[in-house]
Amino acid sequence: MTYREHVPYDDRKATRGSMGIFLLGGLAGAALALLYAPATGRETRHSLGTQARKTRHQANRMLEKGRETLERGRHSLDVQRERLGHAARDGRERLARAGGHLRDAASEGRAAAEHMREEGREALDEVRAAGRESQAALRDSVRDL
Repeated sequence: MTYREHVPYDDRKATRGSMGIFLLGGLAGAALALLYAPATGRETRHSLGTQARKTRHQANRMLEKGRETLERGRHSLDVQRERLGHAARDGRERLARAGGHLRDAASEGRAAAEHMREEGREALDEVRAAGRESQAALRDSVRDL
């Protein structure tokens, strides 16, 4: 799963901008209503109060939606942090095991090389001894002629 599948879209800036536009639209609508509405002062105040309550209610809903989005983001971040921690621990354990295997293989390789060196020395000693015996036999043969 990818990072984007677990982390919801960060719409804080979009929400803030939308809220500002919404409030600006509400104020513009109220101003136009005052200019064009043939109503009494009492009716206009009542209308403005109603509109203000609606605007406040909508702003509160948008704020709550923003809080919910933030909470989902925090939860998603916690999940990702936990997964990353597990992956890091798993990686360290695998690396430690691989390092142990490499140390074992290197140790076995050194032991095999030492064994081969020893066998090579023994074989060289045998060849030298055989060479000396051959020289001695050759000398004896030449003397006998």
